[in-house]
Amino acid sequence: MILTELLSELKRKNVYLYLDNGDLRGKFPPRTNTPELKTALQRYKAEIIEYLQQTQLYESYALIHANRENY
Repeated sequence: MILTELLSELKRKNVYLYLDNGDLRGKFPPRTNTPELKTALQRYKAEIIEYLQQTQLYESYALIHANRENY
């Protein structure tokens, strides 16, 4: 499994990943956090954290940019 496949699977299963003070956390619907999924998350943990950090930076920039357009 590659990272994009993992992210697609997480989205399809309605798994919510987020950062809590730089630590990767997740909210899993019942019976979705399988041993295979745990292994994949461990394998790609660093890449997922980097992706979430970049996403947060982009969203922060977009929010600031949108607020400036309202003035």
